[in-house]
Amino acid sequence: MAILFCSTGPTQGALHEVTDYTVLGRVGSCDIKVNDGQASREHAAVVPSDGQWFVTDLGSRNGTLHNDEEVQNERRLRSGDRIAIGDTTYVFFEGDRAPLPGENLGPFEIIEPIRRKGEGFIYKARQKKLDRIVALLVLSSEYSEDPDYVKEFQRTARATGDLSHPSVLQLYDIGKENGFRYAVQEFFDGLTLRERLERGERFPPERTIPLLTQLAEALAAIHKRDMIHGNLTPESILVSDDSRVKLTDVRKARLAGKLAADDEDALFLARYVSPEEARYIELTPASDIYSLGCVAFHLLTGRTPIDGTNVGSVLRRHAREKAEPLRGVVEDAPEGLCFLVDRMLAKSSAERPQSATEVIELLESAHKSGAPSARASRASSSGANKAGRRPSDRVRRPSAEKRASGEQRRASGEQRRASGEQRVRRSADAAPAAAPVAAPAAVAALPAPAPAPAIEPDADPDEATAGVFGSFLDVIVLIVVMGLVFAIASEAARLVLRLSAGDGS
Repeated sequence: MAILFCSTGPTQGALHEVTDYTVLGRVGSCDIKVNDGQASREHAAVVPSDGQWFVTDLGSRNGTLHNDEEVQNERRLRSGDRIAIGDTTYVFFEGDRAPLPGENLGPFEIIEPIRRKGEGFIYKARQKKLDRIVALLVLSSEYSEDPDYVKEFQRTARATGDLSHPSVLQLYDIGKENGFRYAVQEFFDGLTLRERLERGERFPPERTIPLLTQLAEALAAIHKRDMIHGNLTPESILVSDDSRVKLTDVRKARLAGKLAADDEDALFLARYVSPEEARYIELTPASDIYSLGCVAFHLLTGRTPIDGTNVGSVLRRHAREKAEPLRGVVEDAPEGLCFLVDRMLAKSSAERPQSATEVIELLESAHKSGAPSARASRASSSGANKAGRRPSDRVRRPSAEKRASGEQRRASGEQRRASGEQRVRRSADAAPAAAPVAAPAAVAALPAPAPAPAIEPDADPDEATAGVFGSFLDVIVLIVVMGLVFAIASEAARLVLRLSAGDGS
């Protein structure tokens, strides 16, 4: 069985039990009549299938919304989901009876459901004795009847009840009324980070860094109490419209068997687990830092650093595969931010920042620098090179004064070389032709030096000068070799003479 509660519209407050295929529409023959001018005659249907519930649009004129998204095909329904037809909204509750708006749960008056969570759903409520607005996390029967989870639920409440920090959602109390177990929490007017990401909100570096700083401050406060969050995902992060952050769901370990379910919720959680959790070893503060790195990567790129088709494949990749460097995906992020996120995603906990406080310091440094990444700088330089600049210009470009001075020195050098060449030509024309001189046999046997390369009209003068100097060095080498040959010959002759003199005596 399921329940549809009308939260807005002409029939606000009405309850409708749903046990089978149920049609919602404007005409009286529908199972649930929708008194809304934007509703079609037969607008939408709630359909059970294989133990699950779905909503489908029946070709309506104005469309059907499921959690603010238009229904194109069937959409899976879970407790706390919203179905909107025009200005009329229904909240869906599945299975066992749940608290409904207007009812009392002990000292609390239920105002409206806020969102569904894996272990239950959250209501906005009024604490009548103190006349204050609170958030009630009401556990579903699956968890409220699980003794292991109840024990963990109570232990966590005792450990975090006096934890007070601006970026941690305050837990006031826990209780049980009418068979419902619940936690009383601070009410925070905001959406989960998961909801904002699913709505397509963008998180450029200038928006992401302040959010990450608040989350790191919250982790620092938790770690100072010798606790591990162990559940850091976009689902456990609340963000207000003015970018204030509240971290929720503080617990030392994940729900027993949650990742083993291999369903949609388990796959979502698996995308943010640490390598330690993927290997089923003890969690440390560095495990939370890795999960924060996954969240940071998701905010900046729009996707998680590790993904897969099922929970097992995602866990194996977290344990073994290195995440793609952030600077290879986001070109406009500060270099310091890219370096930090890459470190947070290191597979070895020893290579990550050693504390949340260190993460805060590095985030502040990245925020102050605001420098473009090296990749962006290289891309800009590459564009300049394509425009006709030399490769060396990509590394360092001299100032205008230095360029002008260099041009003057090059022009002066060219003038001097041209003047020297003219003097050489005049001397050559004036000198008489020299008679050819026969080279000694020893010298004639050596290879002749290579002629200096001719300077082409368009050749680089520096290259031509290098060729001339190369020929000059060849001549020097030739002279040295000749001297060595004559020295060796002379020494050999003296040795022969001494030997001859010795034989004659």
